Amino acid sequence: MTEKTGLRELHQSMHSLPTDIPQFSFHAGAVDFACLLPVRETPSRRRSPPAIPRIACAEAVRSHIDIAPLRHDVEYRDHPWFDRWEQRGSGPTQRNLDKTVVLLGPAARQLSIDANKSSIWRATPTAGTWH
Repeated sequence: MTEKTGLRELHQSMHSLPTDIPQFSFHAGAVDFACLLPVRETPSRRRSPPAIPRIACAEAVRSHIDIAPLRHDVEYRDHPWFDRWEQRGSGPTQRNLDKTVVLLGPAARQLSIDANKSSIWRATPTAGTWH
């Protein structure tokens, strides 16, 4: 398979935005898709639609609150609001670290590892900040 140039250009363009996982809308006829493109990952060589945008725009950046429900690999995706750090058992699980990096970024994941604490999430808005 050949690499899709447009997807690579979009990936590189998204590195300039202040987010780890930009979301953008893709319109194909009468159907709209909410697309996620994690910029920490290398684009795959899978087939992509020919009309995919090539330039990222700041208006497309969504918060982790919008991203969580779209990520089926995130545990408790109906709990996207960070509450606090807490010592649980022997420290954060791999699934907890995965959610932390997806929703808060690599710096929060490293803080979780360094402090040996799990990120605690809620289904309703909280005043919690991870810094």
